[in-house]
This record gives sequence, C-alpha cells and structure tokens, in this order.
Amino acid sequence: FRSQAVKYCKESVDLYIKIEDIVGQARAYNNLAIAFSDMGDWSQASQAYQQSLEINQQIGNIQEEGFVANNLAQIYLDRGELDEALKLYQESDAIWVQLDAAFFEGITSSNIGQVYIYQAEFDKARDRLAHSEDLFTQVGSEGFLPELERRWGEYYLRTGELDQALAHTQ
Repeated sequence: FRSQAVKYCKESVDLYIKIEDIVGQARAYNNLAIAFSDMGDWSQASQAYQQSLEINQQIGNIQEEGFVANNLAQIYLDRGELDEALKLYQESDAIWVQLDAAFFEGITSSNIGQVYIYQAEFDKARDRLAHSEDLFTQVGSEGFLPELERRWGEYYLRTGELDQALAHTQ
C-alpha cells in the first residue's frame, strides 16, 4: 500500500514537471515526502520536503513554506540534528508571526521549545513553551494542549522538578 503511494506520488511529480506546473510540483513533492515518511524512509522524505520547500520559496508561497519547513524540521529533530531542526523551526515560526497565524505559531513555538529541551537550554525552552501555551489559550485551541503538557512534563523532568513533571503528565 505505502509503496504504491510512493509510486503514484512520483508519477504526480513527473506529470507536474512535464506540464511545467510549479505549484503542482511543490504539492506533489510534499505528498511524496509524506509517503516516504509513512514508510520510514527519512532520507527520501527529507529530500522531497527540501524540493517542496525550495519551490515554495521560489514562488513565494509563504504559507506552504511554513508548513513544509516545520515538517522537514521534525525529520531533522527525529534524526538528532538539532541545529538544523532549530533553524527550520525558526524559519517556520517567523512565517507564522508574519501571517499572524497564532495557532501555527503556537505549534512551532512548542516544537522550538522541544529542541531547546534536548539542547539543555532550559530557560529558552520554558519561554517557548509558555509562549506556545499563551497562543493556544488566545485562540481557544484545546487540541494541541495534551502534546504541550507532555512537553512541559519533559521539561520539568529534565530540570529535576519531578513533582511538576508528574503534574503535567497525569
């Protein structure tokens, strides 16, 4: 099933290249990256996301650039490439601030906080998680709060505040 998805996504990329539809190419590369991610092929996924990111930057599709940068950053984070993940998350964050998209800024801010936790930059992590929480409260979003609570729990665990860690994970 997943290999069929990759095959169809590759065909889609080829088709959009053939008809010179640059917007379609960006979307097709993004879909290909998702298909590779579902298969656990992080190298191919990151290459496809990079293609999509570059095209979106080229055509000025800033919103898609924000989404793709965030997705690509997650792959780098999962691979332990924290500096590259942070760079991409910060690019995505700047886009959401520019677009005044508080919900997506909240997600990205939380992701940046997670990178800072892994880098043992706890003051920066706390500030980013708190900013994310403020944004989610501002927009009335309850959907991402459980993930944010998990990150708070990880923050408190790593800073040795075990009571707080338990409070945020229960």
